Parts: sequence; structure tokens; C-alpha cells
Amino acid sequence: MRGRWASYQSPLIMKYVIRISLCLIICFHSCKNESEKKLDKFKEVNDSLKELNKDTTFATIYSRIAEKRNKNLLLFHIVDSLKDKLEAAGNFLDSLIDAIEKIDTTGERTDVVSRNLIGTRTGAALTEKTHSVYMYTIEKSAYQSSKEKIESFFTKYHGLFGTKEFLHLIDKIPTVSVATILRGVKTDCTRAAIICSRDIEVRLE
Repeated sequence: MRGRWASYQSPLIMKYVIRISLCLIICFHSCKNESEKKLDKFKEVNDSLKELNKDTTFATIYSRIAEKRNKNLLLFHIVDSLKDKLEAAGNFLDSLIDAIEKIDTTGERTDVVSRNLIGTRTGAALTEKTHSVYMYTIEKSAYQSSKEKIESFFTKYHGLFGTKEFLHLIDKIPTVSVATILRGVKTDCTRAAIICSRDIEVRLE
């Protein structure tokens, strides 16, 4: 049991990575004379998130549940739907991050969100797809401890996750920091899916 849960304890690193990112956003707005140092920090965090997003824990748990599907088809269909939602959000985020990084190869522009996400279909899709994963994992987890763990991943967004205001939270900051936050969102969605799928797997044992 401990071995399975240990596989996603690396998110403790993620917790601090995102906190650093959000603190850097505040610092960037208040201390622009040190913007070059801030950009370097964001680039370091961004590289760390690229590695964290290679986590295959959810796929492993999904495979184990699929093997036991005959025990409870309803639970399998729940995790199968979660897989679809997670893939849709993940693929969307990957494409979006790639697009904004191509728009600004320097990573220094601060108008990428206002020009491409706020008030656009793309921005609305970002909000809907990622929040859908969050809400689904909360709804389909049976244990309160699972729900609380999932909620803890998203408290760093100060209640703005899933709202239009979330886009304003990441507006007027360098492109590299926008990419960093979006990669963090992808990681948080994956972590939520891992907790929920493990919750479901326990019910099959």
C-alpha cells in the first residue's frame, strides 16, 4: 500500500514549486527592476514542471482498475471517464503552452494572456476543461480524505480556479511564468486524478 502512495509523494515538491511561482508573480508586479532575475527563476521552475508532468502513475492505476473491471463496471466507467477528461485537459494545455511559447520565444512579453485568453474561446475552454477534472475528481471520490487532498492541490489559486478571474491572476506577467503556471495546473489535475483513481481502486479491493 505504501509503495503505491509513495509514487505521488513527489507532489510535495510540486506544492512548493507552484507556491514559488505565485510568489514570483507578486514580486514581478512589485519589483520590476529585478525582472531578469525573476525570469531566470521562472525558467528553473518551468523546467522542473516539465519533468513532473511525465508522471505515469495515473496510467498505471488505470491499467490495474481496467483489469478488475468485471468486479464493478460502474466504477470502471467512472475512472474511464476521468481518463478521457484528464487527457482532454492535458492535450489542450500542452497545445496552449506550445502556442504561447511560439508567440513569444523570448518568454518576456506580458500581454500574451490579455491578447489570447481573456474574453476568448480559448480562455473559456482552458477554464472549463481544467475545472471539469477538478470537479469530477471531487464528486467521484468516496472518501473525505481523498476529497480534502484534492482540494489542497488547488487552494494555492486563492479560490479563483475555474473562474474567469483565474485568467486575470496570470495576466500581465512574462510568458515564461504563464507557461509555468499552466504546467502547474496540468500537474495538479493529474495529481487529482491519481487520488481519485486510487480512491476507486481501494473500493475494488
